Amino acid sequence: MKNNYFIDTIELTYHTTFEYITEKLGTVPKKCVKKGEFYYPTSLEANRSGIDMRTRKCSKGERHRKGENYKIVLRIATGKIPYFKDEVKHVEMRDDLDKMIYYVNEFIKFRMPDLDINDFELTRIDITKDIHKVPETVIKEYIMLMRRMFVPDKFELNEQLEKNTKDFRREDSFNALMKKGNTSIAEFVVYNKARAAIDQDLTDTELEYYKNTMRLELRCYKSYIRKMAYETTTIEILRHMFERRSYFIEREFYRIFDVEERTQSFLNIYWLKKYIKRSIDGKPKHKKYMIDLSTILDRDSLPNITDARLIYCDSHSSSLGVMNWFDDIHISPVTIKNKDYPFLQSLSSALGFNDPTPTDTRLYEYLLKRTRNRKFYLNASDNYYEFEGVPRCEQEEC
Repeated sequence: MKNNYFIDTIELTYHTTFEYITEKLGTVPKKCVKKGEFYYPTSLEANRSGIDMRTRKCSKGERHRKGENYKIVLRIATGKIPYFKDEVKHVEMRDDLDKMIYYVNEFIKFRMPDLDINDFELTRIDITKDIHKVPETVIKEYIMLMRRMFVPDKFELNEQLEKNTKDFRREDSFNALMKKGNTSIAEFVVYNKARAAIDQDLTDTELEYYKNTMRLELRCYKSYIRKMAYETTTIEILRHMFERRSYFIEREFYRIFDVEERTQSFLNIYWLKKYIKRSIDGKPKHKKYMIDLSTILDRDSLPNITDARLIYCDSHSSSLGVMNWFDDIHISPVTIKNKDYPFLQSLSSALGFNDPTPTDTRLYEYLLKRTRNRKFYLNASDNYYEFEGVPRCEQEEC
């Protein structure tokens, strides 16, 4: 199955007056969601219209910029619009996008005849990519690896989400915020879609479809959209963001993880020590420094590689030296915690941006022959393998 990029959710906003809202949407909202925000069920809600319509009070900054006190917000779950019926569908083709635009435009004109989609501002768009057939244990391991690899720069982990979400599971989601001042302009997310589907109470068909699915999502907010799209109308901006959807996701992924981090293979601590000793000849100090750093990082008490380097390395230059030695052998100092998996391929190839590296392939073949009762997973050009690690000659004819 191909790893296609698609549009999952969009948000459209129209700033207006309270009088206009009461005239077009009725004097009494159907449900108060929270203070200052009201929800209006759509006329097609029974048919899963995919459109959530709310009114909100504008912030002080919005009132200053727009001159209005209220706004109408439409959040569109693009895969649920009636054109796509009951199947699990995504906006991944230009024809799908045009159908979605037409439907939303007709909905707006029906509820507010004097407006159309171009009167609304695109204030959020979620660009998404699904990687299917990834075992749930592997998804959790990659998410925790990313958390421990993460080095704050232009992004920071979304700690507010973790604090404010009841029963938040760190192993199910990696959320990196891109901020300008105190304002979030984008969020790069990798999460366990199967678990999210259960939490969202999706249909049995959707639950089956999203089983063993790792989702990448770039949530683009208003400032990010303005920066990336120069078109003048909302429809043109939507088409621009859609046509360049793969570029935007890859761009932010490459900004979060540098080339060494995203192309290094992963080993558990046992095999990492063995590999370091085997790969580096005649340099006992190098071996010791590398093994010590990985051992420190393997502890549960340390959140990320930055903390481990601060504890172990005397200076910035010595820290860079140790990291360069890992880069020379194309192995990450961040270790796999799940002992069932002695090896995991590089992050870039696991997320479908590149094919497995030569080191990925070599380690996969090497450890497959030398481990028993262990699991292996490999994503290579849309071919997925997961099986118990018995000697290869017992799986295939020698």
